[in-house]
Amino acid sequence: MIVSATLKVVLRELPPTHEHDGVVSMTLENEPRGLPKGAILDKAPLQLHCAANPMQTYFFQIHDDRIPENRSDCVVWVGVREREISTPVALAEAVREHIDLPVGLLQQLWEDEQNSQPRTLLQEQMLRLFR
Repeated sequence: MIVSATLKVVLRELPPTHEHDGVVSMTLENEPRGLPKGAILDKAPLQLHCAANPMQTYFFQIHDDRIPENRSDCVVWVGVREREISTPVALAEAVREHIDLPVGLLQQLWEDEQNSQPRTLLQEQMLRLFR
């Protein structure tokens, strides 16, 4: 039986990423926790892939693990609209009341921004489908 589910991923550190042909990939070591009774999730590494530059915005979420599982535990979510947060400095300002982003993270985001490519024609067409 195939089951569709939403996984919540908690990153203790950002794994290495690889970019090829406009797709960013990373491998997450999987340590399943908090699964419903009887549910099994393979401990094999999770392969994640996403477009390198789909929305041209930074985003940030804060989750409260104290909220019951049957309710959304996302208490802060900024950067949900296209080009909403366009720089690492704007991201730091948007989340300042909740967290001080580490300088190393901001530096990496700034370097990524400097190397960011414009959207491809295919990316633009895909975005139009979802609007």
